[in-house]
Amino acid sequence: MACSCGYWGYRPLEDFTKIHRHGLIELLNLDRAIKFPSYSTFRRVLKTVDFQPFIDLFDNWASVFVPPMPHERLACDGKGIRCTVTDYSQSYQNFIS
Repeated sequence: MACSCGYWGYRPLEDFTKIHRHGLIELLNLDRAIKFPSYSTFRRVLKTVDFQPFIDLFDNWASVFVPPMPHERLACDGKGIRCTVTDYSQSYQNFIS
């Protein structure tokens, strides 16, 4: 949730839990006394996570809303289109990826 809201990095993840503490407790039905992780805990845990199962679940979920064409790939983080602009002075951009 934090990354979807623009909180990138371990310290911003911790900031997100501080800013949205009450909403997260309510949404996730957590005990009010819960201690959310520090940035170092986020770092330590995220470095050990195998993200492939998450990627597979996300791909399945996203394909319901944006069905891919055969052999089509979609970069949702922007890296796929970075530095691929042609005709940069035109209002229509022909992105190459």
